[in-house]
Amino acid sequence: AGATKTLLVRANLLNLTPPAKNEFSFDIVNTTDVTALDNSNNSVNAGSADPNSGTEGEIDTEVEVTSVGNIFVTEYESSPSKDKQSIYWGQTGVAVSQFNVRTAKEAFFIDRFNLVSADAADAKNNVKNVYLRYLDKNGSTVTTLAQPLNSAASVSFSFTGDARPYVPKDTSRQVTVLIDTVNTHQDGATSNVDFAMNFSGGATDEFKATGEGSLTQVEGNDTTGDDTNSVTATNKVFAYRSFPKFTNIVLPDGAATANSVVGKFTITAMGYDVLFGTTAAASGTLTFDTVSSGQAAAADPTFTLYDDVTGQILDTAVFTLDTTQNASLSFATFTNALNVTGGTSKTIRVEGDLTGFNRPANNTIGRAADHFQLVLRDEAGVILWVDKSGADANLDQSNTAGYIDNLPFGGPNMTGQ
Repeated sequence: AGATKTLLVRANLLNLTPPAKNEFSFDIVNTTDVTALDNSNNSVNAGSADPNSGTEGEIDTEVEVTSVGNIFVTEYESSPSKDKQSIYWGQTGVAVSQFNVRTAKEAFFIDRFNLVSADAADAKNNVKNVYLRYLDKNGSTVTTLAQPLNSAASVSFSFTGDARPYVPKDTSRQVTVLIDTVNTHQDGATSNVDFAMNFSGGATDEFKATGEGSLTQVEGNDTTGDDTNSVTATNKVFAYRSFPKFTNIVLPDGAATANSVVGKFTITAMGYDVLFGTTAAASGTLTFDTVSSGQAAAADPTFTLYDDVTGQILDTAVFTLDTTQNASLSFATFTNALNVTGGTSKTIRVEGDLTGFNRPANNTIGRAADHFQLVLRDEAGVILWVDKSGADANLDQSNTAGYIDNLPFGGPNMTGQ
């Protein structure tokens, strides 16, 4: 007495063709439809009718009958291709794109998954191998064997059995695309080029997935009720022989003096060596913006770029004050070369003569204190470096906005005291 039991109703729907109205429900129409005996052997009936409602549109539990589920492929919201990314020669296992596979009405096994690059020449020159990483039915992470791109800069992955990518019913899982890049110029690698690895489902044979319950195969090219057409990554990757990664060292704000430290940062060489300054005409450049007030001194202030550890002067630059108030400061000569060995870092310091920016605030006349700040912005062409790629080993490489890590950053705000 007082206990509750749940009865389960099962229906065999195999080999049935859904009619035009493809849902049904079960209900108790009359209280006399349910009869039972109590512990005194008396007949009892259900306490009320229509617990699941007999009125269309008010049914609490309804079963939809379908011959096959649906599957959808999109770019994953956290895909590496949602951001801008630089890669280097000889890099292995780098994730370049990620696709979200969503199911509805039944689970699916993926049988075929194709990728293609619209930038065929750049991709073929720089991609050595392609891999896919995904979850199988057991929830185990699987990484495929490496495959090269074909002559059309595409690659096809086919799967069988329980090792296939698996997406449970009414949920999503991701397929991650990883690549190895070509090692050397002799092997065909090129520098300062971009490409993307996109999902290719524009033809029926480019994507195939099998419904776990229906055993029906869904194909590419937007089959009925699905979205398995091609998906283009939001951003391409940029490939270099090497490139610099910047990390700002935060300094406290301070007073404007003759030897003010207006910036300090590390440069890490990603891939091979990164060079600023060579014996050839091509060299390197760091172009900073400045945020400053006007200065009182007649002479243009001089700034010096140092190796912070050795104290060696790498370059000097004059901050030109003219009628247009030039707001940039460019180190472009590098009288002493800055060479950062691949995989290592060097710390750089910028000092400047700010004696012309040392007027304190004057509340009587309503003048704020002089101020000066150095900023390295995330803008195209503010960084030129030498990566010794290709036949012309001294060709400068130039940054593209968004593709160099940790830009923008600024130095301390120095003010007149």
